[in-house]
Amino acid sequence: MSDPRHATLRCAWDVSSLNIKSVLTVAYQHRFRWVKCQIDDLCEQRTGKDIRNALKQTPKDLQTTYLTTWNTIPIADKRIAKSALAFLAGVLCPLQLKEVAEASIIQDGMDSLDNDSLLCRPEDILDICGNLVFYDKNNYEITLAHSSVQTFLVSSGHAVKDYNSHRMGEQSIHQLIAENCLTYLCFKDFQKGPCDVANIPLRKQRWPLLDYASNYWPMHLNKLDLSDPINASVLDLVQRFFATCSDENGGCFTAWVQNIGPQMAIAKILKGTPLYYACFFGLTQLVEMNVAERWSQQIDQRCGYHKATPLFIAAYWGHTQCVKALLEAGADPLAMNGFGETPLDWAIIKRHHDIKAILDEYSAYERWPASEPSLYKVLVEMKRAKMTSEAIPRGLEQEI
Repeated sequence: MSDPRHATLRCAWDVSSLNIKSVLTVAYQHRFRWVKCQIDDLCEQRTGKDIRNALKQTPKDLQTTYLTTWNTIPIADKRIAKSALAFLAGVLCPLQLKEVAEASIIQDGMDSLDNDSLLCRPEDILDICGNLVFYDKNNYEITLAHSSVQTFLVSSGHAVKDYNSHRMGEQSIHQLIAENCLTYLCFKDFQKGPCDVANIPLRKQRWPLLDYASNYWPMHLNKLDLSDPINASVLDLVQRFFATCSDENGGCFTAWVQNIGPQMAIAKILKGTPLYYACFFGLTQLVEMNVAERWSQQIDQRCGYHKATPLFIAAYWGHTQCVKALLEAGADPLAMNGFGETPLDWAIIKRHHDIKAILDEYSAYERWPASEPSLYKVLVEMKRAKMTSEAIPRGLEQEI
């Protein structure tokens, strides 16, 4: 026991009258997680009498242990605790403590995070959540303490924002994370668009949650049914976020594009469109909602690293429903990227057989008379020659 908190317990461990060993190792053999929680609780006690009283009130199982922890969280800290636990229950990659500390205090309508809004110490999250979380001091990562905590927290039909209950539904978890990430990306601090390349590391240092918020909000959004009225708030938020592309320098939208593609030249970042990046991340519901009207002017606009159209990027990443929506809205199936490659070329290379079949169905080849199939090849070669003359050299950019 190297933890300083263990001093009282270590002193009391040799006092046989307390029966600590008997209670924790005989009656509950093989329940190591339960034993760990009880030892942690006993370590918080100040005297032998306190330890004795805690042993008399020992919870009988893990669920009761966790509920006791939840009930002891002060009412003023419940919102922070539940937001932090929701992130940890639904997170798609490991998070560091400083990221969760920021995520836990984001609220609807926030437009920035000043020093007065931040927790005094990121470690306050550990104090608030107690044995429900585990902190790895080696890599600064925080997780739920055990899979049983996930079971304790997640239950269908419960809202994350009901702070009186520890329960939260899986859908409400992803809704909260998507909303908090989008709220974060819409902060007024990012309204001026992309920053100088030299300042990117400073921006990320100032905003610890920026990487996760930028790269993972689309994945959380894809887990929601945006036609369900319960998700109206997050749908409105994402539409407003994409609409910032019309602000000066592309506003929060192009600041986000720089976050996910920091090596991209600013000139290319500023040419990015919401439709292109919705297709990049496979946000099918948004594409279907917007491609015919709000984003119709963007349907064949080329952008990104390799001057690709939304259809090209959707075909490249295998987003079948996005491909269908784009073609039905009139996207050009022959449009090429900056290397003279078609969506069909990459559907074949990437072995997206369903997309290849769809592109074949919509391609000009299918509309030419059977006696003159060479006309399709002529048309493609003409397009390819034109595109190749404008192409950027291979190897300068690493991604689509």
